[in-house]
Amino acid sequence: MWQARIETLIYQHRRALSSVICLIIIYFIMFSRLAVPAIGFFLAWEPETRLVVIAPVEEAYREFLQPGDVVLAVEGKPVRRGDQIFPFPLPDSFELTLQRDGQVVVQTVPNVESQFFRVWELSNIGLALAIWFLGFLTTQFARPSRMSAVLLGLGFQLTAVGILSAGPTQLGLPGAWVIGYVLIYYFPLIILYASLLPRYKPFSAATRKALWASLFVLSGLALLSAYEHLVLFPERSLADLVGVRNHIILTVLTGASLITAVIILTRRMLRLPRLAYERQQLRLLLVFFGLAVSPLFFFVILPATAVSFAPYPFIYSFLLLIPAGYFFMLHRQGYLALDRIFSQVVTVAILISFFMMAYATGAYLLTVLFQQELDVISQGFFALLLFGVAFSGQKSTQTYVALLTYGRYLPEDAVLKAAQQRLAAEPEAATVTETMLQIAGHMQVAQLAVLTKQEDEYIWLAGNTPAFTVASGEGTVSRLRSRTPEAMGGFPDWVELSLPILVGSQTIGLFLLAAPVNGYFNGRQVQLLQDVTGILASSLQVLSMVEILYGLLDDMAYEKEMSSYEIATEIHNRSLQRLTDLLRQLEQLEETAAVKQIIVSVQQFWQDLQRITSGMRPRILVEPIHVLSRQLALEFGQNHEEVVVDVCLHIDRTQQTPDLVKRAYYHVLTEALNNIGKHAQASRVEVTVRYEEELTLIVEDDGIGPGIAAQSLPSLVRHGRAGVVDMHQWARIAGGRLKIRPRAGGGTVLVLVLPRTAPERRVIIV
Repeated sequence: MWQARIETLIYQHRRALSSVICLIIIYFIMFSRLAVPAIGFFLAWEPETRLVVIAPVEEAYREFLQPGDVVLAVEGKPVRRGDQIFPFPLPDSFELTLQRDGQVVVQTVPNVESQFFRVWELSNIGLALAIWFLGFLTTQFARPSRMSAVLLGLGFQLTAVGILSAGPTQLGLPGAWVIGYVLIYYFPLIILYASLLPRYKPFSAATRKALWASLFVLSGLALLSAYEHLVLFPERSLADLVGVRNHIILTVLTGASLITAVIILTRRMLRLPRLAYERQQLRLLLVFFGLAVSPLFFFVILPATAVSFAPYPFIYSFLLLIPAGYFFMLHRQGYLALDRIFSQVVTVAILISFFMMAYATGAYLLTVLFQQELDVISQGFFALLLFGVAFSGQKSTQTYVALLTYGRYLPEDAVLKAAQQRLAAEPEAATVTETMLQIAGHMQVAQLAVLTKQEDEYIWLAGNTPAFTVASGEGTVSRLRSRTPEAMGGFPDWVELSLPILVGSQTIGLFLLAAPVNGYFNGRQVQLLQDVTGILASSLQVLSMVEILYGLLDDMAYEKEMSSYEIATEIHNRSLQRLTDLLRQLEQLEETAAVKQIIVSVQQFWQDLQRITSGMRPRILVEPIHVLSRQLALEFGQNHEEVVVDVCLHIDRTQQTPDLVKRAYYHVLTEALNNIGKHAQASRVEVTVRYEEELTLIVEDDGIGPGIAAQSLPSLVRHGRAGVVDMHQWARIAGGRLKIRPRAGGGTVLVLVLPRTAPERRVIIV
């Protein structure tokens, strides 16, 4: 509980903490610029209680100072560890009391402006400010749920202070010892903590114990260092008590923590599955570590005299890649633009590192091992050759970095072309689902949905999730839950990415996806998905037009049915009735051969009209569903004696069925049985009818399979399968659903689901 409260306070005041650290950095910078002369660069406390001139000494000071001189006083003021050494403001020269070879000498040393010192100082300041800024960004972009980013960002900012603390601490800046002697002992803990990030699961009990143990040990050393400064200085130090200097302890701890951090990162990476998102993150982070350390390593182990230049400020700037890498790792899933930026940064860093290290190594081999002198022309030619090699390897490097950053990604052009062709060939919701699932499958996305805009909301159209709706105000811009979780309140919990489907500036739909199974979306994936939404926009427009066309065809079919019914009713009520009256009148006439012939002709005409009207107005439609089902099955069995017909009914016989629903049921069942009789070559047909919440008809046969009948509606229209198209039309006319699929073991299964209430039908006026 107390830990959660502390974390909450840190998060709430993270900007204030960053501001305080920034003020400390400015404090150190002002002291370095105003109260530290160039001579201070050549002084060090060795051991901790003696200020000694160290080698090498710059040319401007060699006639005044010698390596090993002990500084006893500056401007007559004795030098004491912890007190300010040089006066403020800086004079033009200093009177130094030195102990040299057992003698005390007084030297007036001019305050010479040293270009080397200023470059080193400015590069040190620039490096510290850049690290602080990266730590600040890491902290400020963090959300409350990611306290690890806040703590690490503050750790980087403290590291920036530590980089600047050496000079102010040694030369007696008031208060600097708190950083340079005490807090600096916690830097190894920052390194160890960083090696455990990024992570997406809580720390294990063993890890927490190890961190707490490290904290206690380092706190003990920090307290000893504080005791040294407050009690032992200026006459004595810890080295007098334990025989080990404190900076040696700190150096060993820092080096050990760096090695341990690399080992931990490598071990964590190798223990994860090959396709795991966290493994990809750690692999990329190790590349950042390698790029940061390699140039420094090469230029340190090789003699500086072997190369014509040693750009140490530029080399040290590569250390920025470590905090930059962590900033990228911790925030890339929320800020996808970082993918493109950092992939370019890594590409440039690799090429520059190759050039620098190859130059240093080549110069070392030629001058030291082969004893070859390199003049300016030779050095320039060698550098130009290496530059050409680096330039020629640019594309290969970009490919490697893209693979490192994004993993094995889909070839965008091929994916978009295949999706476009598939949706253009069969513009329907099922095809949208199939095509989008194929793309999402390569990205390991388990759930997706495509929604279309209707009035003031988005309606589910396609996907592999249950149907749902989203308010229209939620789809105006692209949204990523990992970046703005508060903006995803109107979406289902599984939605990680929401992309608007745009036609011009108008949103006509939404493309919603869950997070990839192994992690988060990257910039390349989202760019591909945004391109996919362009194809979806065209497809939804086509779908809309196709739906309008199907609606018109449905209306025409319904109007045709109603017109036929009205014509049949008119014939029955008038023409047949008049023929019946005519027959009665003829039967009352004298029976002559002519009269008998007329009666036979009229009866034949009456039967023809009766047969026509029966087809246009089936009398069976007046029967309940269970009677209608048995009658149609009976007629099919009589016409196909080689087929066994089973009818299974689950119906409340008192159930009333709307006329439109019954008509759709009749047409679908009649056409289904006709198709079986004509094409299926079946030996058995099972008709199952359930009338519960909905009216469900299932027709199964053991024939040769559904064939073209199981294809999509556009395909059926193209192939001229009018009977199956009519079944789909009648299912839609009644507000129902029709599905035809293969039957396990061979054959076909037709499933028709109709509502208990009939939808309202509009009337076409021609």
